[in-house]
Amino acid sequence: MSKPKPHNKESLNKNALTTKSKKDKTKLLKHIYNSKKWKELRKKHIDEHPLCECCGDIATQVHHIIPFSNGKSEKEIKKLAYDPDNLVSLCKSCHLKKHN
Repeated sequence: MSKPKPHNKESLNKNALTTKSKKDKTKLLKHIYNSKKWKELRKKHIDEHPLCECCGDIATQVHHIIPFSNGKSEKEIKKLAYDPDNLVSLCKSCHLKKHN
């Protein structure tokens, strides 16, 4: 008798994004960046950390240490997006370096 295949974590997670939902994930990411909650969190972070955490210049952007797009479910994406401990203030130049 063969053993049943174990379920992977994603299949058990009711909040997991399905393959068909790549468009939904893109829509969610855009929604987060356009949300009032993100804009307020971003402003608060810049106000509290006004200098670039890499070079010390004036910070104009907020960077997610762990990209929230790495989240495997809507819940995880939102947790990464809105977690103040997952943010750093950067100037535009340092932010571009982080992404290149």
